[in-house]
Order: sequence, then structure tokens, then C-alpha cells
Amino acid sequence: MEHYIHIPRSLNFEFRNISKFYSQYSDINEVLEKNDVIRLNFSNTNFISGEMTVLLSMVVESLHNRDYDVQANYKSLPQSTQNLLSRNGFFKRYKLAPGLSDNKNTVIQLSKIPCKDEDAVDEYIENKFLAKIESEIEPIFRNEISIFIFELVHNILEHSGADNVIMCGQHYPNMNKIRFAIADTGIGLPNYILSKKSLSSEKEAIKWAFTKGNTTKELESDTDSGVGLAYIQEKISKKASMKLFSNHSYFHIKQDGSLSYRNLEYSVHGTLIIFDFDIEQCNKML
Repeated sequence: MEHYIHIPRSLNFEFRNISKFYSQYSDINEVLEKNDVIRLNFSNTNFISGEMTVLLSMVVESLHNRDYDVQANYKSLPQSTQNLLSRNGFFKRYKLAPGLSDNKNTVIQLSKIPCKDEDAVDEYIENKFLAKIESEIEPIFRNEISIFIFELVHNILEHSGADNVIMCGQHYPNMNKIRFAIADTGIGLPNYILSKKSLSSEKEAIKWAFTKGNTTKELESDTDSGVGLAYIQEKISKKASMKLFSNHSYFHIKQDGSLSYRNLEYSVHGTLIIFDFDIEQCNKML
């Protein structure tokens, strides 16, 4: 049997578009049977943000891990979007089309790295992500970014139960922004916290994670405490925003520093984190 996931007209940083895409996958995932084929339908899609290839990869990897065939009619995409997906490595990784060199120097390459290969993960963060923002963001805040990005990714390596971590990003010179996404297909952050703490719900788990002084590392008695999500919320205030989808939870650190939570009607298998860095604000000494 064939199943179609209809990619939104614009697959970007907006909650409604991410949710529209993933909820379709969640519904299909409930009825999949052996030998079914899943088709990514791009026929109505006009734009895909570079960092959103992490979301696409998250779904494709979850299906591939269970030996499902995933196909795509990508040739209906606008040429500019096809060019982006060729430059950032998405087409090449999934053997859809040849890769292209990044002649615009705006992509942070899509990469899937085994969680057990910590050296390769650290090398990617250092040489792909941090190197990309080096010329755009002042050193003091860039150092803060490196601290919490390394921390978040290593939490995935240690606690998610996933085989791989997926990362990708995009520089948007016209908007003066850099976006960076991280994902895994593991247990999910709320489920991990609930497995370690006596809390009543995912929302309570999220509240715990955003309480100053609490970190996922402290849940393991033999590790140091780490920096925690409250630290990230404090450091990115006025400079960036962060969205996190995991299990039935969506939470958003807004650029003004406030936090919003939403219960999802579907379940995200793993964790997706997206940072949106406002370059102008990142370079202000607030």
C-alpha cells in the first residue's frame, strides 16, 4: 500500500507548518504494514527552509530504520529549493539527486552521525556550525552558543537511546538570521525525564527541565550537572529563540525570554530542536 505525506506549501520555522507535516506522518505511522511505501509529495511545495531538512530526515530515518521504502517527487519543487537541497546534502544523502557545492556559502551541511562517535559529532559542531557563525556573531556570545550546543547534543548522545544525531542549518543573509536544527529518533526528552523523576505529566517534566538548577545530567548519579534548559533560556533572551518538539510536547523559548508550552495531538518520536539566531541582536551587548 502507498501512503502520501503532503509537504506544506512552505516548510519553515513556523509551528503550524512543522505540525502540519509531522501530524500526517504520525497518522500514517499508526497504520503502516510490512512492505508499504511512503511517498513525500512536494507537488504543492514552494519553499523549504534549509534547517527543516532535519525534520524531513528525522521522518525518513525513522522509516528507514524499520525497512520502509521512502520515495519523493522532488522535481516539482522550484529550482531554487532543489538547488538548496542539493547544496546542503539532503538529496545526496537519500540518493534523490546529485549533490552540489555550496557556491553561496550559506548552508550548514546536513549530517547524520552515530551517537557513539562523539569525536565526529564534536568535529561537526566545531567545523561546520561554529565555523559558520564565526564571522557573523561576536566572540563572547559565540562562546555561550558553543557551550549550550555542545551540551544539548551530548545529552542526545547520552540519554536519547537513538543510534544517530541529525544536524543541519542555514544562514539567511537577507533576514540577518542563522538557524540551526538538531534531532534524534530516540525516547524523547519528556519521556526520559519521566523515566527518572516522579512527575505526573509531560508538562510537569518540561517545567522541571526549565527550573533553574535542574539538568538532565543530574538524573544520572555518576555525572556532573551540565548547563540545563533554564541556562539556555537565560542566555538566548533578546538574541534568539528556540523551539522544541518531543513526544506530545512543544515548547518555545521566545526571543523576549518568555516560555510557552503546548500539548501536541500527535507524538513526536524523538526530539527536534530548532534555534533561530538574530544576528543583529546577538552582536549587541545586552
